[in-house]
Amino acid sequence: MALRMVQHHSDSAPAMIAERIGYFTLEGDYGSAAVWLKVAERYDQMQGELEGPRWP
Repeated sequence: MALRMVQHHSDSAPAMIAERIGYFTLEGDYGSAAVWLKVAERYDQMQGELEGPRWP
């Protein structure tokens, strides 16, 4: 799902992911919010992989 967000929304992906986390949290749907938190984690991992190693 993180890859799809990058492919379809590129620069706006972080805001869209955060919006979904907030929406589901406010609705009390913590299971869906947890899924989107995992998407956010994977998105961060993917960004790190694209940028290369963070440590020398």
